[in-house]
Amino acid sequence: MASSGNETLERKSSHATVWPIALAITAIGIGLRLYRWTADELWPDEAFLGYVSGLPLSEILSLTWKENTPPLAHYLVAISERMFGPGEAALRLPSLIGGSLLAPATFLAGRRFFGDRAGLFAAWIVALSPIHIFYSQIARAYALLPLLALGSAVALYFLTDRIRRLDVALYSLLTAAAIYTHQWGALLVPAAYIYVLLARIPGGAKRVLICHGIAFVLCLPLIPSLRPNPAQVDVVRSFYDPVWAATPPALAIPKSLEVLWAGGRYPTHTTKKIEMGDRMLRARDAGLYGHISPWVWRIGCWLSLAYLLLTGLLPVRDDVLPAGGRKGKRRLLAIFLLAPLGMAWIVSLVITPIYLVGRHDVMLLPFIALLAGLGAAKLRRPVGGAAMGLYTILAATSLVPFYLVTYSDGNRERAGLLSRRVREGDVVIYTGYRQNPIEYYLRPGTLAGSSLTFPSVMGEWRTGIPSRRIEEDPNWLAVDAEEVAREAERLRAVRGAIYLIPSTSELLKTLAPRLKQHSGSPHVLPVDGGGILVFDGG
Repeated sequence: MASSGNETLERKSSHATVWPIALAITAIGIGLRLYRWTADELWPDEAFLGYVSGLPLSEILSLTWKENTPPLAHYLVAISERMFGPGEAALRLPSLIGGSLLAPATFLAGRRFFGDRAGLFAAWIVALSPIHIFYSQIARAYALLPLLALGSAVALYFLTDRIRRLDVALYSLLTAAAIYTHQWGALLVPAAYIYVLLARIPGGAKRVLICHGIAFVLCLPLIPSLRPNPAQVDVVRSFYDPVWAATPPALAIPKSLEVLWAGGRYPTHTTKKIEMGDRMLRARDAGLYGHISPWVWRIGCWLSLAYLLLTGLLPVRDDVLPAGGRKGKRRLLAIFLLAPLGMAWIVSLVITPIYLVGRHDVMLLPFIALLAGLGAAKLRRPVGGAAMGLYTILAATSLVPFYLVTYSDGNRERAGLLSRRVREGDVVIYTGYRQNPIEYYLRPGTLAGSSLTFPSVMGEWRTGIPSRRIEEDPNWLAVDAEEVAREAERLRAVRGAIYLIPSTSELLKTLAPRLKQHSGSPHVLPVDGGGILVFDGG
């Protein structure tokens, strides 16, 4: 009796210590995601998401096919903007919330599966994850996707472990939500069947099939928006194909494991070039991710990851874990980590590239964190603590340069200059690369103190400034010279000033000499990332 009472007191004391630590880890994760949250200028993809989210809610679903992305993130941003107004903070708020919730969710899953220490270690890995912090600070779907993937996997485990209507509802809803967030969410469906078949769970396949049927019904509204958009297909292929070839494919999965651990720098500031058509594209421009350097850090990254994963997966020192279902839980996490990577790799190799290292694979972060956290928990306390210390150092080598460098292409400043200078009768010309961020910043209420009084409309954005967009080639690499020439001819009738915002040297070389006939040599408004050429008009 006395021994039982002492064990109960020790367990209560342990729980009393665990929860404050879990809360501290959660607070650190939130702080790292909040720090300089709105400092970076909007990327073009973020601005386009803002454009779509600013449309009436009934139109968002039908227009998300233009971006080749399911609509859940757009609806969340639409709600955020309607509550708080346009701007970087409102655009990025859903990502911040989804990213901040992943560490406590991982702790709860790890604690339920493998005990307190495994849950705390896994939460710490997620809280400091450089790739996840990066995606938690931009308006894209990649911060929310890992949270839904983790929820779907945990719900699947409980669905196959017991039969409750709540488990059926949760698994169906979370799987459908992951698909509504990103196409990679669909890879969770075959991963579930692989788990059920390998685990040989009686009646498990039937239960999963029923839930997937419910998820399919919930996803029916997506079908009309999945029709191919030929222009978008060309753009995606022109981007994915050279990036996939430059990975290279044989190293895609090892690189994913490396960046999901702590081996990447986000975003990269490397000078590595990737050949895309007739332009050499910087890795940073392509949204790719570099790796830590020097090589000693990469060796430390791989050794620590391999050691913790193997320790977590193999049945060694299992006696330190809570009893019950250890093998099945490990199998679940391993399948949900490796099966989506393997399926995406095969599709990219055989059919068409759908795999970008350091982007889509972020969905699998909680699974590698849980397996590595399990490995650390099975080690003796000093060794497990040292492993987490090494992880912290590796993550810091990525986070320090990330926080020190601010991304700016000058579009926010350009929009501010235009809002103050452009008058009725003036025309703004830019290429498509500039359109989304500039027009987003020109939306009423986005730029503090801007006053838009112009009666004309700017495309579909209704910002008030008349503009002409020079179309680029589908691969984003060069301006169509013939289109530029036609535009120059049309501009002969312009009486006001012409504001030329170049994003490529081709635009300057082709259009600027023609516009000199309009009003002579331009003067330049200096802006970060290149200036604005102003032709004063006749």
